[in-house]
Amino acid sequence: MRICAVFGVLLLAASTCFAHSNANGFGYFALEWPSDVTYVADGEDGDWAWYDPNFIVTPDEMGEVVQQVIPDKSDIDVSIRTAWTQAPDNRIYGFVRVTDDSLHAAETDPENGWFEDDLEIITDGDHSGGPYRDPNQVNAQQWTMHVQVPGGYSTPYGNGTTWLRKDADPAKQWATAYIEADVSLSPPGATHGSTNVTLGYEFAMPLWVNLENDEASTERVVLQPGMTVGLTYQLNEADTTPAEGAARTHQLVTGDVNGAHRDQDFASDFTLLTVDEYTRGSDAGTAVEGSTWGKIKATFAE
Repeated sequence: MRICAVFGVLLLAASTCFAHSNANGFGYFALEWPSDVTYVADGEDGDWAWYDPNFIVTPDEMGEVVQQVIPDKSDIDVSIRTAWTQAPDNRIYGFVRVTDDSLHAAETDPENGWFEDDLEIITDGDHSGGPYRDPNQVNAQQWTMHVQVPGGYSTPYGNGTTWLRKDADPAKQWATAYIEADVSLSPPGATHGSTNVTLGYEFAMPLWVNLENDEASTERVVLQPGMTVGLTYQLNEADTTPAEGAARTHQLVTGDVNGAHRDQDFASDFTLLTVDEYTRGSDAGTAVEGSTWGKIKATFAE
């Protein structure tokens, strides 16, 4: 079965990525994007129907770094799909669906979006690890995705939903031109304070060995089957606003501990699987294979 091949990759990843931090105990996987599926950056999951559900990351495989407790799914729930492509496209793809009992998106300062409902994507393309704040955002990057609502903030980068944050040199924002991303929000008309909302964060981006202030000095990572990249999802959740005396009630992360925002030794690991190492869409998750995969994950989490 294909799951056996994945198990071999998993063992290799677990043995070589010990310095990093994975909330599920062994690391995660990105599935090769099928050549017959067209990516559409709209914050919707219609172009992700092919994705093998066995590899969707849920809160059961994540950590929480604010209160050390995973919130109840009636408060907030999340599912994460990650994909990749070989050259010439050569990008990492992601779709993060969030259901939230209340939307908090009132910040007007882009640097403070992490106080409220917000997604952080931290990339260490060459898997080199280590601190990346001095010099800032060179050997790793902290991206943010934020839903735009009336009265909230926007940025001049890309379509305004995705950019480098955490004291990034504005000169490095040239890289956002290479990101295809969008954030969807439903139901229609939802805004800050709305209840029972669904957000879709969707992106496709290159990874860089070093992100310099000019493109000519920047080297792009060439993604290859079986390689492991540093990629950390950090979902910020707020149930109140700073004006109400509190912010960021929870942060759900794929890293095991807090620290990926400053040091990639705390990053989570994503290993790149090819199209013959997973099962597409409705063909995935047979009783035997799904059960086997569940046992594998449980074993590594012990």
